[in-house]
Amino acid sequence: MNVKNRNRGLLLLLALTWACGTKQEGKEKAMEEQTMEEQTDKGHLLKARLENAIGSAPLGPKTRFVLLPEGLPLYENENTLMVLSRLPLGSRLEVLEATGQKREEAPYRGEVLKVAHEGREGYVFSAYLSAYPPPSFADEREYILKGDVKTYVEELKGHGLKAHCEDPECVWVFFPGASVQEVYLIARLLLPSLMTQIPLIRHSIIEDHDAEEREADMYIDLPKGRGEGWDRTLEVYIDNSVVKEGEIQYWSNWFRGGGQGSVSFRPMENGTRFMYGEQDP
Repeated sequence: MNVKNRNRGLLLLLALTWACGTKQEGKEKAMEEQTMEEQTDKGHLLKARLENAIGSAPLGPKTRFVLLPEGLPLYENENTLMVLSRLPLGSRLEVLEATGQKREEAPYRGEVLKVAHEGREGYVFSAYLSAYPPPSFADEREYILKGDVKTYVEELKGHGLKAHCEDPECVWVFFPGASVQEVYLIARLLLPSLMTQIPLIRHSIIEDHDAEEREADMYIDLPKGRGEGWDRTLEVYIDNSVVKEGEIQYWSNWFRGGGQGSVSFRPMENGTRFMYGEQDP
């Protein structure tokens, strides 16, 4: 093969390689755009469902909302064996009867409740329910945006609920009557990329001081799309304390690497305080 033919062959190979790479990039971009569209569509559905559920009647002391992103099983009877349907995130339920049947799906605790949903009765596990509806934008976010927590609190106030910011920037939020478990589930909806990987801690003491002075307790790999200048792995440092009967009184999750910040939970006498702060690198 002469030099001219060899060069022509190399140019052809480079062109084919470039074309394949461009095609793959285009395919990945199209898939990413489709995923974003699907996520937005889900968000619109959640908003519509919440507007319909909350607007249909005043919220009462027995009103509960599903906080489980994958949906909550509605059972035919209290033995929780026969599933009638799966109630989507944000579904509104009215509690008809507490069966007294305790149940645990570690680390979540609750009981079996008889409920009514859109004219149908059935039984559910209470651990994934709350008197507080999920954020209307829960299906649209992969990362929390500045002002999201305050926006959520304003949504709750609009529904007549008493959650409130304890400071101007809404870094501290108090949820009256809510357990740590409820607020943790809300935090998973506000911060899905982070909190879905951080466990609900009930008994285990990780450390009680100097959290950031030791090796990280866990590492979280972030999805793509966080933006330039962000590491893909977060270092997470956990600091907590315990009260009587082995229950965790308070814990903070400090994270570094993809920015710096913290997510903390503190049970109070008549509710739970949620604390969130983020500082970009």
